[in-house]
Amino acid sequence: MPRHSKSISATRRTKPRVRPGAVKLPPSSTASKPSLSSSRPKSSPPLPPPVFDTSAVVECPYCGESVEITLDPSSGRAQRYVEDCAVCCRPWQVSLTYDDDGHADIYLATTDE
Repeated sequence: MPRHSKSISATRRTKPRVRPGAVKLPPSSTASKPSLSSSRPKSSPPLPPPVFDTSAVVECPYCGESVEITLDPSSGRAQRYVEDCAVCCRPWQVSLTYDDDGHADIYLATTDE
């Protein structure tokens, strides 16, 4: 079966075609139309993550000296561990919790309790 090919030439229109009886609006009237995205409420940007405390000054329950300890927020919001006093070398039971703002609440106890 012979194949017939037909050449189609594309023409570019320089003016938009308007149907008879249609009203052509000026370009400025289309700019005043509200867009769909402007009718939705805009959400606020996400809050930055809290900055967690990474150190604290505590009082040794044995010798009463003020000692700065290092805190590790990557170990979780609630922690319990043993740490030795830097002054008298006696062990403490450290209980640590972080609040939603990243502030540490620390409770020290002797290991005898």
